[in-house]
Amino acid sequence: MLDEQARFINEVYIPDVLLFGTGPLFPLAKMGLGGGHYNYLSYGAFEKDQSGKDLVFPAGVIMDLNPANIKIDPFDPDKITESVKYGWYKENKPVHPYNGEQVFNLDKKEAYSFVKAPRYDGKPLEVGPLARMLVAKNPTLLDLVGKGVKPGVVARHATRAIETKLVVDACYKWCDELLDAMTKPGFKIHDTEHWDPPESGMGAGFYDAHRGALGHWIKIKNKKIENYQCVVPSTWNASPRCEKGIRGQYEESLIGAPVPDPENPINVVRIIRSFDPCLACAIHIIDPGTNEIRKFIVE
Repeated sequence: MLDEQARFINEVYIPDVLLFGTGPLFPLAKMGLGGGHYNYLSYGAFEKDQSGKDLVFPAGVIMDLNPANIKIDPFDPDKITESVKYGWYKENKPVHPYNGEQVFNLDKKEAYSFVKAPRYDGKPLEVGPLARMLVAKNPTLLDLVGKGVKPGVVARHATRAIETKLVVDACYKWCDELLDAMTKPGFKIHDTEHWDPPESGMGAGFYDAHRGALGHWIKIKNKKIENYQCVVPSTWNASPRCEKGIRGQYEESLIGAPVPDPENPINVVRIIRSFDPCLACAIHIIDPGTNEIRKFIVE
């Protein structure tokens, strides 16, 4: 089954994506359609060894991307905050996820989203395949950049294909390691021993899921969950504005996008879909002339 996946990725998926990206879609690639904010975050994922230091997808942060000289900063979880200025939540200043809350206010005048606005050091970041491959300084991506491809829709699809190959290649090593481990006494897929929670405590977990950076935060009090917060990939990318009026990544990526036919705004849909949003059918476009609501499925 793994061989079948590898053949498809190497012989069909990647060649097709690169063919379209450097062919009929190359004008969109060169203009960087859907670029948005050029800030990127990867929590890292897929350990190559027991130490957990060597990763298939390394962790890091890029601020104000300079493709000619990509600077990677280490990830600092203390720099994350969430704003609810334009969300349907009770007014509150930006807080760290440990202190987040969900107290709704559906009559809030400036609100327009149920999505909070996560920020890193006060700035919006993009998460997902493009962020991961930029943080990794992937040579295939850098080669495309050298040919004129700018961060945006086409680059996101290219990096999604590139990282799929990285994962399937790593799977061969993992399968060999699993086969070897299964032959040894005491082998366990997971630890089923009972765990006693502490009387009180705090903890967080960070991982890069398919759509991007995924973080969970928990507070424990009296051996029970006092507060549990998640900042998921689509929250990073789909965030509304924050206190500073700075748009989220989806919003910023749409600015300046050409829409030749308002009845079929293909570039709008093309840009949002490139993020692989986890918002199901909650995307709507309102015609300002008629107030007609058009719903686009972006699964």
